[in-house]
Amino acid sequence: NNRIILLFQHAEEVGIGGPECREVLRKENIDRIYAIHNFPGLKKGTMSISDGPVQPASQGLIMDFLGRNSHASNPEKGLNPYPAIARLLLDLDEIEKDRRWDHFVRITVVGVQVGSGAFGVNPGRGQMCLTIRAEDESEMLGLRQKILDRAEAYAHDMGLGVNSEDRDYFPEEKNDP
Repeated sequence: NNRIILLFQHAEEVGIGGPECREVLRKENIDRIYAIHNFPGLKKGTMSISDGPVQPASQGLIMDFLGRNSHASNPEKGLNPYPAIARLLLDLDEIEKDRRWDHFVRITVVGVQVGSGAFGVNPGRGQMCLTIRAEDESEMLGLRQKILDRAEAYAHDMGLGVNSEDRDYFPEEKNDP
């Protein structure tokens, strides 16, 4: 008298498939879900089952640092954001290893750009893109805030503007015992 529905979520890495799956779960009145996710490194044909945390919370963070362009022969007339970005990059390891975090946290630099590579231009804009992960979602939000506080402090000290944008937010995943 039981039905089993196999539902294969596409595009889970970017979150597009989740809303479609949610609609199927509602329509079919599903009362229990068993989810499977591949884990590289497991022996072919095996599965790993555990209670508690399975996947950390994750989100992308884009920070744009805004200064002022000038000619490369007169960098003092511009406001290049590279010193603020460089300082923040060097701080990320210390922020990640801060003892305030009770669980796993990770900061991954996925992109950094300052200027366009034009040799005659002192750049006035730079961007840093990070992926932030934490086993505990509240710690991920605290990690994000600590990074943003540091970015804003460096930007303020150097006369820069800074804007941030969150991307690809995924909550933590925990198995129910």
